[in-house]
Amino acid sequence: MTDAMPPQIAAAPRGRGWARVGFWTGVIASVAANVAHAFLAGSPSWLMLMFAALPPFALLVGIEVIAQVQWRKVWYQAVIRWGAVGSVAAIGGVVSYDHMRAALHAHGETGVGSVLLPVLVDGLMTVCSAALLTIGDNQRRAERAAEVPTPEVLVQGPAELPGSATPEVADAPRKVRIPARPAAGRRPEVTRELASALMSAEPDLNREQLAARLGISSRRLRDLIGPAKTSELASA
Repeated sequence: MTDAMPPQIAAAPRGRGWARVGFWTGVIASVAANVAHAFLAGSPSWLMLMFAALPPFALLVGIEVIAQVQWRKVWYQAVIRWGAVGSVAAIGGVVSYDHMRAALHAHGETGVGSVLLPVLVDGLMTVCSAALLTIGDNQRRAERAAEVPTPEVLVQGPAELPGSATPEVADAPRKVRIPARPAAGRRPEVTRELASALMSAEPDLNREQLAARLGISSRRLRDLIGPAKTSELASA
């Protein structure tokens, strides 16, 4: 068990390939149905063909923009992001459904297939779109977690013992790196060693201060070092 999810796990684009394959499958099927619908009325112009293919490609571009751009965490940008992609998806889904159903009717499919096949295509695009957005969000979180600064705490070695026949040279100070918050993937034994080093270097730390320095909760600190050592720390 680790204190946090390793960044390589959070950032791993699992399923991205299948999500893209599914999304492109839906785009191609939607474009084909929309173009076929345009030919039902005769020989369409290039302008009509462009408008027929526009809804699925508009959704494709919108999904890529939202998934790739580093958006700020403010409410109005969240409204813009999800409102825009929701509007594009809703409009494109309704138009594509109508065109696919009409095209299927024109080619002899008048049963339940003419109702369910358009839903199948739109549902495939919806779930794959959600997967791509989730993968992009997970990658951004992992990148932000990897950028957390790591301050250094100086822990002095043992001082020279008075009255020794042969004076001992004090050990050179060693630096213990204490993350400002739990490092992703830091194992419990590493956190336990860091806690012991800080308790030796700064014996006046209380339980809450030590937990804050390690970037963990007081309960997590108690689980790591045990109730006996926790009770030795001064109360806040």
